[in-house]
Amino acid sequence: MVYGYYPTVKHLRSFLIIGALSVLCASCSNNTRDSQGASDGIVINLDAGFSKEFSIFDVFSKVEIVELENALNAQVAEETIICKAFGDSSFFLLDRGDHLLKRFDYQGKLISTSNYFGRGPGEFTMAQDMIVNKYTNTLDILDPRGIIYKYRLQDLSWEQTIDLSEKMNSAHFFAAASQKEYLFYSLVDSPAVFICSTDEDIAARPLSNSVPEWLRRSSFCGGGSPFFDTDQGLFYVEKSDGSVYRFDGKSLARESSWDMGKYSFNAEELTPDKDYFYYSRLAETMTRKSAFSFCRTAETRKYLLQNFRFKGRNNWNAIVFDKERNQATIVKQTKEGVYLLAGEIVENKMYYLINPSIIGIVVNENVLKDRRDLETLKQIKDESNIILVRYEFIDE
Repeated sequence: MVYGYYPTVKHLRSFLIIGALSVLCASCSNNTRDSQGASDGIVINLDAGFSKEFSIFDVFSKVEIVELENALNAQVAEETIICKAFGDSSFFLLDRGDHLLKRFDYQGKLISTSNYFGRGPGEFTMAQDMIVNKYTNTLDILDPRGIIYKYRLQDLSWEQTIDLSEKMNSAHFFAAASQKEYLFYSLVDSPAVFICSTDEDIAARPLSNSVPEWLRRSSFCGGGSPFFDTDQGLFYVEKSDGSVYRFDGKSLARESSWDMGKYSFNAEELTPDKDYFYYSRLAETMTRKSAFSFCRTAETRKYLLQNFRFKGRNNWNAIVFDKERNQATIVKQTKEGVYLLAGEIVENKMYYLINPSIIGIVVNENVLKDRRDLETLKQIKDESNIILVRYEFIDE
């Protein structure tokens, strides 16, 4: 069976609302960088409170929504997506509901579906992550045992299967670093981050093991891939504290980090080697004293957006860091009454997928300027297909 690492979310509306709020983040207002390369990072004063004047149009010139095509084979729900990948002109979803790999354009039209579930050539029975590989012009799918399936972007035909299982025990997320190299992240093994070449005679090499195994599997480290790729380079995020590292071709160099003062997360305060559910319960009380679970990160030339958890079960918030001004703003909700969620960056746009039943947490009539988008919003029902939210950055 095709699967992801985390348990399937129940199809209950109330649970969906909780789940969606669990990817929201808090941020601080008018915080600035102490000094370049300071060991304690960019100061975030959470006691100063959240900005109530921050507008979504301080960062974006336009917000649009697209309901994905509603044909039967195009149906998908956010909680059934095993993995997704965004390319220049289309995006890809692997759905555990029907085992289909689905390709959509950015107008929501289903371009194609492919069924690679099985044990034949080019088929897989397990999948954990998926990327558009800019070096090989392929869609790459990761089996957590260390097997990569590569499909040509033109028609999604199978190109090759790369078996790296002899070089690693497990890998749950990955990113292409070059024509022949990948960065991998394991939730359950050490090292946490390592680089591996497709050349048979080159062994895997560790890059980072700063987060212990027991913590990586918990809600303190958030969900989803810790890697993101931009025209500025390939980056890795330490999800327990939000530190961002750039891969320089050989190692990970710290690019930015937060100094939350007394609210900084300290893993040494936790009891090690408990199960996932223990830490999930503990996280509900720890939010009162620590900022953690930096679950989503998006970065452009001008902005760094990050979601993290702080103060309560569903209190998820956003840091908006203006790199040109060296200024960070923390936001619970924008003044338009919506949450800001870091999504996938393609050129000067950011994309986010959300279930129709909870679309109101990210867009409303105050955010949508175009009449077409307002009409689309009015027509969305719980049984509508998943919604693509598109944000266009200002002056990127």
